[in-house]
Amino acid sequence: MTIPKLIDRSIEIKSNFDPEKKFMRIAPPSVLGPGIPTLARGVFRPLSPQLKSRFEHLGRWEFATHGDWLSLEDMENLWLVEAPDDWSKRISLSRIASENNWANDAAALFRPDRLSLFACSPIGFNRVYLLWLDCAEEPELWVYDSNGELRFVDLAEYLRGEISNTGHTYSRPWKLDKR
Repeated sequence: MTIPKLIDRSIEIKSNFDPEKKFMRIAPPSVLGPGIPTLARGVFRPLSPQLKSRFEHLGRWEFATHGDWLSLEDMENLWLVEAPDDWSKRISLSRIASENNWANDAAALFRPDRLSLFACSPIGFNRVYLLWLDCAEEPELWVYDSNGELRFVDLAEYLRGEISNTGHTYSRPWKLDKR
C-alpha cells in the first residue's frame, strides 16, 4: 500500500473515534521547501520518498496517531523563540517537558540535527520523532505514549502498525545493517 493510502486508512480508522469531526482537523498539503526541519535551528534533512508522499498528501493533522502530525511549517516554528500561536506553544512546551523529564527520550539521547518532531500532543506526552541515521534512505520513527515507547524502521511500518490496531504488540524486527 502506498503512503497516501496508508494515511487515508489511518484517518478512516481514527475518524471512528470522532464521528462528528469535533477534534480531527486536516490541513492541506505542506509547501515543500528545502527539506524536513530538524530540532537544530536552520538544519534540514532531505525529503525521503515516504516523507515526500506524506507531506504532498496532507499538512497538519490534528487528533491523529500519537498526537497531532506537524506540517513542515509547524516543524520550523519550533525554532522560534516566541511561538506564533497557542497550539504551537503547547506543542513546544510538551516536547521540551518530555525531553527534560522522560527517561531515554530520543531528544535527550540524540543530537538535535538527527531528530525531527513528526507528531506531538498539545495536551499530553504522546509524540513521534524522526531519527535520521547515516546510510538509511528513510528515518526511523521513535514513538512515545502512555504505554511506553516503540521504534519503527520507517513511516510505512509505523502506519501498518497503527492500521493493524495492535498498538504496542506490533513488531517487525529489523537490523540496521540490513536496510
